[in-house]
Amino acid sequence: MSYFTPLLKELEKYSDKKRALGAKKYMRNQFEFLGVPAIIRNKLINNFIRSYGFPNDWLEALTEMWHCRWREIQYSGMHILNKSKKYDYDIEVLEFIITHKSWWDTVDFIATSIVNKYFLHNSDKENIIFRWIESTDIWLQRSAIIYQIRRKEETDFETLKALILRVKDSKEFFIKSAIGWALREYSKVDMFSVIKFIDQQGFDGFIRRSALEYIKRKKLLKN
Repeated sequence: MSYFTPLLKELEKYSDKKRALGAKKYMRNQFEFLGVPAIIRNKLINNFIRSYGFPNDWLEALTEMWHCRWREIQYSGMHILNKSKKYDYDIEVLEFIITHKSWWDTVDFIATSIVNKYFLHNSDKENIIFRWIESTDIWLQRSAIIYQIRRKEETDFETLKALILRVKDSKEFFIKSAIGWALREYSKVDMFSVIKFIDQQGFDGFIRRSALEYIKRKKLLKN
């Protein structure tokens, strides 16, 4: 029996075919869904953790969960990992769940929640994060750019800029949107530094519009 088998059995009790088809369509038919609402799924996850705890081997457990056909099991896996207060698992765990069955619905949560907290407890973060940005995997690159998004004033803007410069000429939508998102969030802290960086690097088009969206919405920038 897999670690997550009891949770899967509970989730299956709340499957909804119509909701499942809608979720599948929303995710461009890339994944199969049970159709369990998030509020119910989260309650079942909490009950599961209370009854079964966390896995002894994170990589083994999450590998099995990522091989499951149901997308809700991947959602459950990342939320269970996020609820763990220990950060003694290997970076291989995070790299696996970022690079397998990858799409924004898992990667963005993993990066901004789990990776964000993991790097607060890992002294080797710069070697890891720059290895990610130099990789050929767009989801590792996206994770490197957006993992600080929730840090607000604690954002290391110099590191963010250095990461962005590594991929500034990428034509990949998920990289360009990550750059715009990260700069937009930091503009809420220091809009002048963001504007200066955008102008210096000559960002235009989609990245510029995305990065300046908050500033323009708040009417802090006329042009």
